[in-house]
Amino acid sequence: MNWMMSELVAVLGVLVLSSLTGTAVLTAWYLAGRFLGPKGYFPYFYRWLRLLPAFFLFPFTVLLLRLPYFKNRFVYSYLFWPTPAVYAAAGKALVIWGTGVAILLASYLYSAVKQHLHQCRRMPCSRSVVQVYDQVCREMGGRRFPGLYQSYGFKTPVLAGVFHPVIYLPVSNWTKGQLRVVFIHELNHYRHGDLWLKWAASLLAALQWVNPAVWIFRKLVASWSEYSCDWCSYPMCGGKKAYFQAITEMALEQGEARDKGVPALVHNTGELERRVTYMKWCGKKRKGSIWGMVLLAAVMVLTGAGTAFASVRAAGELYYGIFQATDVCIEEILPPKPVEYQDDGPEPWVKEEIGEVTELDDRSVMDTEFNWTIGANESKKTGSFYVSSGKIISIMVFVSPNTESVRVGIMKTGGNRTYVKLSNGGSYTFKVAESGNYQVFVENTNKRAVEVSGLYKTS
Repeated sequence: MNWMMSELVAVLGVLVLSSLTGTAVLTAWYLAGRFLGPKGYFPYFYRWLRLLPAFFLFPFTVLLLRLPYFKNRFVYSYLFWPTPAVYAAAGKALVIWGTGVAILLASYLYSAVKQHLHQCRRMPCSRSVVQVYDQVCREMGGRRFPGLYQSYGFKTPVLAGVFHPVIYLPVSNWTKGQLRVVFIHELNHYRHGDLWLKWAASLLAALQWVNPAVWIFRKLVASWSEYSCDWCSYPMCGGKKAYFQAITEMALEQGEARDKGVPALVHNTGELERRVTYMKWCGKKRKGSIWGMVLLAAVMVLTGAGTAFASVRAAGELYYGIFQATDVCIEEILPPKPVEYQDDGPEPWVKEEIGEVTELDDRSVMDTEFNWTIGANESKKTGSFYVSSGKIISIMVFVSPNTESVRVGIMKTGGNRTYVKLSNGGSYTFKVAESGNYQVFVENTNKRAVEVSGLYKTS
């Protein structure tokens, strides 16, 4: 039986697990927002929305921290030990996934270059426009504000530039009232960090493009950021009626926005009705709702963490079933038994060290495991343990990167060694001819260091 340790399958498993847990948390969050939003809690739901990307990445941390504490950890760690059939399927899936990621990242790059070309043709605004902008900045307070330019490349006012944000105005005849609405709205986008959240959502959509939930999340970020800015902006614009009247006039004059990669004042005219509806919801905010939202957020975070932990366990059990179903042993194509060599010890220039090992609680799986980094011309061995004559010492070992200069075997304390040469890894058994104290060793005579992990037991 030829086992393979595949980083490809590990990557695919983490992607699938991340998509599942992120989708579960997003679904719960969205349903709660739809239920509690009309009751006045919507502004707080948007504030906590920026926590959701963490749940699409959280399972990776869970796998690293939680997996070693499972009772049957080597059952669940089969997520990283595929059979040949799983390995082949995972390779094809990752090629498809990688192609999609490359296409999306290329489209983002194209949009960034296109936007940069627009920015290169920007022009300074007139003194009257700058005076209105300076006045709004003083009213809103703060120390740093985006730059202000006008450009023919934009059809609606937008805030662009993650590291050096700038507000771009289309070249048009703006009234003072319209300018106040534009500046207050875009500055609220800047204060909320909406540019960072939108780019994080876009990057997440590229990395997990096969998951519809990330596209829903990206759309929610785009729309909910506008609703939140409306709620924060209207008090400084003469009230709700004056605020939306100014937005409607600009939407009719400028047309619909075409660049969806940056926060824009108007995405399309059909969106205005929904923005008015959410404004009414926000207006129902009541005293004490902040504490209620904090409590709800804590519940959502704990629920999300629990979902991630449960998903790891459920995915491990499901994959173990797939593992067993594809674990087909074909005798006629099995490689020949490796040749065993014997000597009385390593060469003088080989450095010997005692490597750290871990005793397992579940003795039904394997007795002891080791994870070593072995340098060039270096040998690491375990502590000695007693083995009776006729017993078998079984060793399962994996080496990365592949090399033809690694030896694994057993040695009697103060006596001869018995070993096999390997390049990648595998399972090997050594029969003990004479009772005594023995050690398991791995020797690297290669010119570079290797990572070695494995398990051994006596039977």
